[in-house]
Amino acid sequence: MKFQQRGFGQPLAQLSLSLTLAALIGCGGSGGGSKPASSSSAPSSQAPSSQAASSQAVETSSSAASVVASSSSTASSVAANGWELVWSDEFDGTAIDTTKWSFERNCMGGGNNELQCYTNRSENAFVADGKLHIVARKETFSGQAKGDDDPSYNVNDTSVTRDYTSARLRSKNKGDWKYGRMEIRAKLPTGQGLWPAIWMLPTEWKYGGWPLSGEIDIMEAVNLNTTNGGNAVHGTLHYGDVWPNNKYTGTSTTPTANVWEEFHTYAVEWEEGEIRWYVNDKHFATQNQAGWYTSASTDDKAPFDEAFHLIMNVAVGGNWPGGPNNATTFPQEMQVESVKVYRCASNPTTGKGCATNVDPAIVPLTGHPQVSGDFAEPPLFNMYTDALATGLKFDSYNPQSQISYSQVDEDGRGKVINVIKTGSTGNVYFNIPAGSANLSSWATAGDLVFDLKVNSLAAGAKLLIKMDSGWPSVSDVEATLPATGTWGQYRISVANLIARGNSIQPGAANLASISNIFVIEPTAAMNVSFDNVRLEVPQ
Repeated sequence: MKFQQRGFGQPLAQLSLSLTLAALIGCGGSGGGSKPASSSSAPSSQAPSSQAASSQAVETSSSAASVVASSSSTASSVAANGWELVWSDEFDGTAIDTTKWSFERNCMGGGNNELQCYTNRSENAFVADGKLHIVARKETFSGQAKGDDDPSYNVNDTSVTRDYTSARLRSKNKGDWKYGRMEIRAKLPTGQGLWPAIWMLPTEWKYGGWPLSGEIDIMEAVNLNTTNGGNAVHGTLHYGDVWPNNKYTGTSTTPTANVWEEFHTYAVEWEEGEIRWYVNDKHFATQNQAGWYTSASTDDKAPFDEAFHLIMNVAVGGNWPGGPNNATTFPQEMQVESVKVYRCASNPTTGKGCATNVDPAIVPLTGHPQVSGDFAEPPLFNMYTDALATGLKFDSYNPQSQISYSQVDEDGRGKVINVIKTGSTGNVYFNIPAGSANLSSWATAGDLVFDLKVNSLAAGAKLLIKMDSGWPSVSDVEATLPATGTWGQYRISVANLIARGNSIQPGAANLASISNIFVIEPTAAMNVSFDNVRLEVPQ
């Protein structure tokens, strides 16, 4: 999954168009997760350009939208389950339909350090041959430093110059829905540094800035047709607490046919309390309200209980894919054959009752459910013995597939954590799913203690151990390594660890707001095991 902020819309009784009447105010932000030594930002999905500070929605009937009968096999399948088409674009004309789509124009970098300027030029987006073409080009271009929802946006601003251009289209205030089936048929670009996305943001920001009001990523892909990306496409939700304690949960699937050679149909079915992901009508992921939350509401359905709109774009570069390399050719384009939105005719208020091709073997993703109550109190908090402590979750920053972790049996010890890193990028960490924890009670006399064994390591490899409040509010220490193949113990006072600060960039962890309590980051190839990870007050 950074970033800037994202938001939410008013509830609609049924799928309908809404018109935002009030002024929109832009906002900035960033995204979380533990950060690598070589990067100032963690993986994320692409950010919106702005947040609506306040607005009102006026509903119109779905007949104001274009409703086109479908003849595809997918359409007949969803129709049989009670889905009713309420909005669509088949791109049959000669121009982009501006009653359905608006252009975002800026060179802001998407909140993810992306490298493109988004424009409204025909060179970057046009309709031809029954398809929408969103084209990323390598060219020098100067444009706006702020998004066009920002009150200080200046269409004549050319203060930011970048080396790539692309387009980002959205249906905001022209197509906004609460619940339904959103289905897009598209063919994707390829190459290192290319990041096509089809996703949804809230039309209003009821619960606050990103990610308090949520984000639904229908399809994202990075570095397709390369060793870093292959043929994988991703579906993700963003939610949780304010940055840097934002949360995201997702997974990927690999279609049989290459997504850059053939058109595929990407869809979500979104109902009250549950969202399902599909490729070519094959169900591959489910998330439900047990795994998401927003700290701005006690309603367990929030933030995915408000109106969202569609976004389609091709980003170049960014924290997740990295930049293009010499093998990346331009122009590259995402072609979109159709966009269709359905409502569940039998129950449009909740969207329930029309689920299509549900695979009973698909278990909802665990997510990051919000938990309450104190934990990690002195004099002892065992983070890991033979299992991870309640209230913690394994996670990793692994943009280049260079780090992995597992729990393995070790003679005389039971389960231990084994971390294998093959390059210089990535880390593994114990995350606090509830958002952040106040560990100030450990500041006076607490120690961070763990056992470790180095199984192998590259020449010059070091082991950084961190506490993380969200980059760059991170403190790290280089752990002393025992002889290869032998277990040793490392101990450091919590106060000393925090005081050391961030060795990569100015900053330090805040004990009152720790989101990742134990971060493991070898700086180069290393195979290392951990056991008995704990906070303790020595007796």
